[in-house]
Amino acid sequence: MTATEALLRVLLLLLAFGHSTYGAECFPACNPQNGFCEDDNVCRCQPGWQGPLCDQCVTSPGCLHGLCEEPGQCICTDGWDGELCDRDVRACSSTPC
Repeated sequence: MTATEALLRVLLLLLAFGHSTYGAECFPACNPQNGFCEDDNVCRCQPGWQGPLCDQCVTSPGCLHGLCEEPGQCICTDGWDGELCDRDVRACSSTPC
């Protein structure tokens, strides 16, 4: 088999089955652990991640005033408490509840 024939076979396989590359080849580069780059040069995020670079985790469903470090978390911001960060604890700071 000649080099031209081998390259033609590879090209046909790529056309038949598509081609995806990992994060670093997108521009701008998407997070390689949380997403992948598709042929249209767009990051596609793994479940639990979002954003144009797949670098923002998704909080647990119903999380109101919280953030996450890993997908599914609900870490309350200052002044909020509860499983869904839906209880305002600042309301009781200046006057009795």
